[in-house]
Amino acid sequence: MLSQLEQKFYQLRHNFNLIFIALIAFIMFSHGSQKLFGWFGGNGIEKTALLFESLGLAPGEPLVILAGTLELIFAAGLLFPKTRVFSGLGIIVFILFAGLRSYGSNWFLFGGYGWEFAFLLIISLLVSISSTTKKVSS
Repeated sequence: MLSQLEQKFYQLRHNFNLIFIALIAFIMFSHGSQKLFGWFGGNGIEKTALLFESLGLAPGEPLVILAGTLELIFAAGLLFPKTRVFSGLGIIVFILFAGLRSYGSNWFLFGGYGWEFAFLLIISLLVSISSTTKKVSS
C-alpha cells in the first residue's frame, strides 16, 4: 500500500502528464491548422502544397490535406486515454517521415534546420504515452 505522500506524488505526476499531453496536442493541432487553414501564422493549403512539392511530395494539395487532417485527428486522439497510445505513435511516425523529407541527414544543426525539435517531441511523446497508460492506485 502506498503512503499518503507517495499517493500525492503519483497523482501530481499523473496530472502533470495530462497537462503535458494537452500541450503536445495543442502543438499538433496548431501545426495541422497552419497547413489546412493558415491559422497560427501558417501558409494554408496552397502555399504549403508548393513546399511539399519542392520536397518531392506530389501532388501537393491532396497530401497537405491528408497531413493536416491526420495532425488534427492525432491531436484529438491524444486527449482520450483509449486512443492516446495510437495517436502518440501516429505522431511519432508522422514526425519521422516529415523529418526525413525535410531535414535528411542534418542531425543537430542548432540554430538551423535539424532534428533537435523532432527528437524532443518524439522523446516527450514516448515518455508521456507510456506513463499515462498506468492507472493511479487509490
